[in-house]
Amino acid sequence: MITNQKVAYYQGSEVRIVNHKHPHFNAVGNVLRGEQTPMGYGLVVKRFDTQEIFFVMDENDVKVTKR
Repeated sequence: MITNQKVAYYQGSEVRIVNHKHPHFNAVGNVLRGEQTPMGYGLVVKRFDTQEIFFVMDENDVKVTKR
């Protein structure tokens, strides 16, 4: 689960999606911000390759590759 404090930790970082069940598995992107959704807080990530913007709802789905 992502919390407001975790958003501050991840914001601006480059991350890789490491959960093979996530639709964007193995994508690399930049964490733009955190956002409240009906399902809870999520990280808003923008992929580098396709420029697609998507949510990550679980911090276990991402690995920081660059700060």
